[in-house]
Amino acid sequence: MELRRMPIEELCLQVKMLDPNCALEDFLQKTLDPPVPETIRNAILALQDIGALTLNEKLTELGKKLVSLPVHPSTGRMILFALLVNCLDPALTLACAYDCRDPFVLPMELDEKKMQLKRAGIVI
Repeated sequence: MELRRMPIEELCLQVKMLDPNCALEDFLQKTLDPPVPETIRNAILALQDIGALTLNEKLTELGKKLVSLPVHPSTGRMILFALLVNCLDPALTLACAYDCRDPFVLPMELDEKKMQLKRAGIVI
């Protein structure tokens, strides 16, 4: 269930770092609860758009750098390019604001919503 709720771009990069010849869609379809094939294709396209993967799913030099960062690849790319153009401080502020979850948004599943409301003392 976790793979269906999280962005899988980071996972795709880690898989490619460990096994450069691995086909991402084949690998992710073998997991216990595989993501929807469209989600996998969208993740691959997003990584290709930011320059982390080539068109034939090979890891680029940028992709290798992004694997080592503990943030979403698009955020990592922003940080790396900000470092190159000497505006790291504002980029780090944006990266922190972007990667934080909104504390006022409840989880999407009904059971989780009920539990959150119950913890807050709200009876349905």
